[in-house]
Amino acid sequence: MVTMRLAVNLLGVTSTIFLARLLTPGDFGVTALAGSAYAFFSVLGQFGFDSALIQHPAPSREHYNTAWTANIIVGLIISAMMFVVAKPAAWFFADARIENVVYAFSLLSAAKGFENIGVVNFRKSLKFMGDFFYFVLPKITGVIAGVTAAFILRNYWALVIGMVTSQLATLLYSHFSQPFRPWFCLSKFKELFGFSRWILLTNGLNYISNNGVEVILGKLMDAASVGILGISRQIAYLPSQELLAPINRALFPGFSTVASDPERLRRIMIRVLAVTATLAIPAAIGIAVLSPTLVNVVLGEKWVEAIPVLAVLSLAGVIVAVRSILGPVLLARGMPKILTYANAIWVVFVIPAVLILVPRYGVMGVAYAGLMGPLITIPIQ
Repeated sequence: MVTMRLAVNLLGVTSTIFLARLLTPGDFGVTALAGSAYAFFSVLGQFGFDSALIQHPAPSREHYNTAWTANIIVGLIISAMMFVVAKPAAWFFADARIENVVYAFSLLSAAKGFENIGVVNFRKSLKFMGDFFYFVLPKITGVIAGVTAAFILRNYWALVIGMVTSQLATLLYSHFSQPFRPWFCLSKFKELFGFSRWILLTNGLNYISNNGVEVILGKLMDAASVGILGISRQIAYLPSQELLAPINRALFPGFSTVASDPERLRRIMIRVLAVTATLAIPAAIGIAVLSPTLVNVVLGEKWVEAIPVLAVLSLAGVIVAVRSILGPVLLARGMPKILTYANAIWVVFVIPAVLILVPRYGVMGVAYAGLMGPLITIPIQ
């Protein structure tokens, strides 16, 4: 999974370079601000039923059908709510462009709800090749569509087209790749929700700590500042997102198979932490040291304000990478509420820190808060 994802993400890095050259920080900022509205409502639909199915020792067909039906209902509700908030969102951020982008993003929720829940079996049965293609092929499709649109349109709609195309490709692949055919059912909702409610709360807190920061930055500063933060995060977190994300995606179902043997689980976790540090620390230091070159040569002079932000966030990326290992362990052991508590403490620290630091330091204030936040929550987990 890691080797193939690295090969495919070469295309993703290339597309980011092209998009940064063709578009402006403001274009990225408009999409990010509209995306924060989409992410807010999407949190309401992230019940974590896939995690509940993986952690369940023997889920029945009714469990799968219940998860699929609930996803459809929530997806349609979120899509309708997106239409309602489109105008208020544009007014709040004082940018009329945001309204139509929010309308477009409403399609993402509806499409996501209809994805075949059977794809969870890729991870549950440890068949990660199928899971890899489910994750990567739609991204390739979205990258091609987004870069092509950027050459033609030269505005923020290229980013929107890339995201919508990727989601539609995910929907199609989920049904073509799986023999399982879901049907409408809600008989197991109460049972699944007993586990997934903590996942829902954790996702909500993750939204506040990530997208909430973008909302504050967009309100106190401007769309360009949000664009600078978004690109800086994307590059700074490359070690954790592109190198370690496929490892972490495999850890939860893997840990679930040995959750009843604490000693074996402990030994495996120590080995995984060693691998994580070996990959993440050198990559983060390299990004921090080379941040001026990366920005000036790769992105261009209009992104020069991202240099110090990128340097600080790359160091934060190491801590985020180490912290990400702890989540799958807690979920596998049936302890999702501890993960929720840790994220709650992160939010309680990060949001006030951003409100205090942004008026004085601008985007760098977000970077400083992002460096300190993970350090506080690791001991709790």
